Amino acid sequence: MKFRYLKKNLIQKLLYFIGLILADAGLVGCGAEVGSQSQTTDAVIVDYPIAYIRRTLDPTDEENRNYDWREPFEFQGGAGVYLRDRASPTATSRNITDAAFRAEDGSVPSYDVKDLSVSPDGENLIFSMRASDDENTTWNIWEYSISTKLLRRIIQSNSIAELGHDINPMYLPNGEIIFSSTRQVGAGAILLDEGKPQYSALDENRNEPASVLHRMSASGTDIEQLTFNLSHDLNPTLMSDGWIVFSRWNRMGATDEVSLYRMRPDGTSTHIYYGRHSHESTDFTDALQLTKPLELESTEILAAWRPFNSTIGNWLFTKINSEEYIDNTQPLASLNGLTGPAQTVLRSSELINEIASRGRILSVNPLYDGTQRLLVNWGPCLLQIDSGPTLPCSEENLANQNAVEVAPAFGVWIFDPSNDTLLPIVLPNSSEIMTEVVAIKARNNITELVDNSDLNEDLAELGLAKINIRSVYDFAGEDTANPSISVVSDPAQRTASQREARFIRIVKGVPLPDDDIYDFRNTAYGRSQQQLMREIIGYVPIEPDGSVQFLAPANVPLAFSVVDVNTQRVGARHQNWISVRPGETLECKGCHVSSADENPHGRPDAEPVSANPGASTTGLAFPNTRSELFANIGETMAEVYARINTTRTPNVNVQFEDEWTDPNLRAVDAAFEYAYSDLTTAAPTSDECIDEWTTTCRIRIHYPTHIAPLWNVDRTELDQDGITVLADNTCTSCHSTKDAMDNNQVPAGQLDLTNSPSSDQADHLISYRELAFPDNEQELNGTILIDRLVPVLDDDGNPVFQTNNLNELILDAFGNPIPLTQVVAIEPPISTGAARLSRFFTTVRMGGGTVDHRGFLSDAELRLITEWNDIGAQYYNDPFAAPSD
Repeated sequence: MKFRYLKKNLIQKLLYFIGLILADAGLVGCGAEVGSQSQTTDAVIVDYPIAYIRRTLDPTDEENRNYDWREPFEFQGGAGVYLRDRASPTATSRNITDAAFRAEDGSVPSYDVKDLSVSPDGENLIFSMRASDDENTTWNIWEYSISTKLLRRIIQSNSIAELGHDINPMYLPNGEIIFSSTRQVGAGAILLDEGKPQYSALDENRNEPASVLHRMSASGTDIEQLTFNLSHDLNPTLMSDGWIVFSRWNRMGATDEVSLYRMRPDGTSTHIYYGRHSHESTDFTDALQLTKPLELESTEILAAWRPFNSTIGNWLFTKINSEEYIDNTQPLASLNGLTGPAQTVLRSSELINEIASRGRILSVNPLYDGTQRLLVNWGPCLLQIDSGPTLPCSEENLANQNAVEVAPAFGVWIFDPSNDTLLPIVLPNSSEIMTEVVAIKARNNITELVDNSDLNEDLAELGLAKINIRSVYDFAGEDTANPSISVVSDPAQRTASQREARFIRIVKGVPLPDDDIYDFRNTAYGRSQQQLMREIIGYVPIEPDGSVQFLAPANVPLAFSVVDVNTQRVGARHQNWISVRPGETLECKGCHVSSADENPHGRPDAEPVSANPGASTTGLAFPNTRSELFANIGETMAEVYARINTTRTPNVNVQFEDEWTDPNLRAVDAAFEYAYSDLTTAAPTSDECIDEWTTTCRIRIHYPTHIAPLWNVDRTELDQDGITVLADNTCTSCHSTKDAMDNNQVPAGQLDLTNSPSSDQADHLISYRELAFPDNEQELNGTILIDRLVPVLDDDGNPVFQTNNLNELILDAFGNPIPLTQVVAIEPPISTGAARLSRFFTTVRMGGGTVDHRGFLSDAELRLITEWNDIGAQYYNDPFAAPSD
């Protein structure tokens, strides 16, 4: 059996079968009871209005039915919003959106509309509408007043309305509007502060402008960006507790998934809410994404559970118990022991062998009338066998291997989950389907959450927020310090050098421009495009108990790395973006092993009790620490330090000073600094930032500007007389294909660090290709440098010889078989995954080998190379620094 859409019009036959459904409530194969109009009026009629989208769409046109959630700005003309005073089959419908585009001659162009939503008081309908597919038009937000029957665009100014695509609107109880938009007003202001042009950055697939959540007044003014993800934040929905739940596309690095996130209406407290590890279903081979969440009357969440790219209706709807679970089989830590599943498909067995025998649901919205009933866009299941007549989805017809599902024609129905019945409200005609429906009714149980009152106004004025991590040794409530937090935090038991976690590196994602803004070549990313481009905000020291409290720039996408004394990242990369609002404090208990770790993490009410209990008494210092750093019960070391001194500020230099060890107990640990001012080559940040960090300080490392010059730094070692050369440790003196007399040589360690354009890729220097890409071992053949060839051996160690296409041996001029040879591959010294995985650092830090490289590179140089490696070993980390295409 197959699921595809037929290239012929079968709507008339579909309507015929719908007629059969209405005449016979027990049609075999539809799976649910479908009520007839002979049932009682109360069962069908709902005495308040409904609105739905009627769309002219050829149901046999596969291309027009494909929908990619990641491309939410696509235009499909021929839609309109219709209003019915009652949810009844006999009620009259009227179009309420044609008036927005009606010309003087009465004609209406083909426009598009989507995203129906109702205000909490039930007085207004809001939606997204686009006038045409002209590239100069955008999606705008429109409102229809139920009482006055007035239709208006929320943003009245044409110039302001067209600054970006505005979609997915929803009302707050105070009348303000949350919506998703590509206008990125807050991110644009940050770009200007960074000295870049203002633009709407692309998502991390680099296909569409990233659409993130904004808020504005009911008059379309005071537009404010709330979320700062580098890919889409879509489908916001208002929960009865006043929080906003939305779908976030996490496309950072190797991650590619849509999960449910939650935030307050002012954008504070944004965090994962549900589903980071809930993307698998037995009905689909592709991972399913959690999109279009809404709250049911039961307070469960209902979400469209669908592949990224699919034909409309080819997805499931799943009910989610998010109050007790953070993933399908992972409960909140406080409810440990529950096994799930947290998810239940709305209509179980919706799909059978790719054919939806019980019909397909395109969209859902609760009636919110106390009955748990739902308004759905549903299309019954119909089949065609061997180009024959249209048939119902009976068991007999479904069993036929040649059965092909006919494209569903979606109408408006009332679905009652309690008894699995469907009641028709609006049926499609031969050229139209219904794609969304909402009940226009007040939701009186919604709590209004006012703006966060805990914001620090002084920090907000400076564009700063505060990050407070209880312990980087806390992994899902487990103490992973060696041997424990209590031991490593005690200076009498451990020195600083015995603690692996020494600093937090604050990393920022770089917004990428569209080609119309600046077109640069993909070679700018270097060996791997997975990390795209990255900047470093700075470093802060980790306190002995693993706690960290520091200031960070607000309204930018951030990630954190724990690094060791050599600034090498410890553990996996942080694979999701965090952003904080001005003046906000983000509290975090600890870390997680990797993105594959399914333990509760990131959702405040889901995590276990912290592994770091903090101070056990009030008024005393931590064991064997300085008495002036006295603690209150439960405080971490970072919280104590911030209270007595001040919250730490990031530093572009890596600095350590032992501020905890009681000098009466033992000698304090030696201070050190890896400072960019110690470089003899260009620093990757400004002199002003080296002197004093501000919110706009950025470390931008470009290989040709900051790394490549290191290989040419004069490292000649002179005798005491200052004249006699004892050794020339300049990197290119050995790591070159030419010796001092300009003769060919095999570069030391098979590594050529010269900085001429590479013959493999002219956009890259030879040294970069040699460091980051696999290479072949070389040797001298006389005076000519060639790839070294070695015999190919079989499994028994015997040589393999060349053969022709008849598998006959090829003989040389002397009648001897010719051995088959192969090059000797060399893995690159730099791994783009992490500095700790790169053998380059083993060589320059640990010694060994033919030449002991220890001391050749300074601490500042090693720090620079290490951090460049850790963030992805990109060729450029600013698109505007890269050559144009």
